[in-house]
Amino acid sequence: AQHVLLNVDMASLISTTARAGYIPYTYKGKTYYFGDLIALKNTVYHLHGWGGADNPYGANHNRNVTFVLLMSWSDELSYLIHPSARKRGAAPYYALNMQEAGARETFEALFRYLGEEFGDYKTRVSNWTLGNEVNSCKEWNYSGGLSLNDCVANYAQAFQLLSQGVKRAATSSRVFLSLDHCWTASVAGHSGKSYLDQFASYMNQTAPGVSWNVNYHPYSQPLSRVSFWKDNSNTTNSSGTKYISMKNINVLTDYLSDLESRYGKAGGSIRVIIGELGYTAKPGDTDAQREQAAALGYGYYIAMFNTRIDSYIIRAYLDDPAETKSGLYLGLRGANHEKKTAYDVYQNLDTAQSLSCMQDALSVIGIGSWESAIPGFNAGALPAADF
Repeated sequence: AQHVLLNVDMASLISTTARAGYIPYTYKGKTYYFGDLIALKNTVYHLHGWGGADNPYGANHNRNVTFVLLMSWSDELSYLIHPSARKRGAAPYYALNMQEAGARETFEALFRYLGEEFGDYKTRVSNWTLGNEVNSCKEWNYSGGLSLNDCVANYAQAFQLLSQGVKRAATSSRVFLSLDHCWTASVAGHSGKSYLDQFASYMNQTAPGVSWNVNYHPYSQPLSRVSFWKDNSNTTNSSGTKYISMKNINVLTDYLSDLESRYGKAGGSIRVIIGELGYTAKPGDTDAQREQAAALGYGYYIAMFNTRIDSYIIRAYLDDPAETKSGLYLGLRGANHEKKTAYDVYQNLDTAQSLSCMQDALSVIGIGSWESAIPGFNAGALPAADF
């Protein structure tokens, strides 16, 4: 693994009073209490390959780290949630409050603090994502009854604060907008395309010099669909497609090229990471496991040879009991750690054994060669070295 994504709940990083595990941080004459970050910094330090023989992830192996900053409900911190979204239990995470000065100042201080702590070479976070699937504002990033314009404006203001905070310490850091797989479909809020359009326009009007990128979750529709290559109804090769999966991820990357032209940005400057993706297969079901392995590998090849996509991060290593209750077995291993076919395939996708481990996938997918299915496919580029 060369890319690792960590979810960070900001509610666990902020205290309104001094207490154990939190340190005072003074910003613009005001003192805040933020988490000491000792454990999290130690994790990132080890992911970067430092620590020698004591490194639990293997020494001398550098990984690119992505943080996803989330805001869960906390009674103590409810003032940090947008006034329209203050409804306990409405969703796992909430829209940030950019409407009130006290909340805005707290986030500005927090983002600067995080930028300083994770801007150092040995504990650097390369990619920062604000929120999870923010267009899904009724299910994942709850915003109450905000209109599209108000929802995006509030989010973009927080996005700009985050960008200022993290880039002050590490100019190479990138900041990402998070979208689900709904492109023109509006399932749990706003469609991804309408949200992206409004966000791009707002950023161009208010902060044209702030760069932004996209953390996309191109799940199949429905989520239980594994053979994404067979879906010709939900996913089409048109900007009007209802959904974007790995079958038509080029719709997103081509559209970002159009936005670059529209707003005078350099070609290829808006980067994409596949920050969450998974395919289901029950342990013990041989056919389902073959299909899962084929889907994961095929998706990786598609991402690998799309020049705008920088990482391919899958969910999950183990089946999650909360997800298996709804019929999703997304892990490379079952809940009891039993290996699925996808485990060995995924492990070898960027090695000299890549093509041989994916040989079975050709027949599962129903294609004769990878070159015929993937533009720009180059087998010689598959074996990868560390960054």
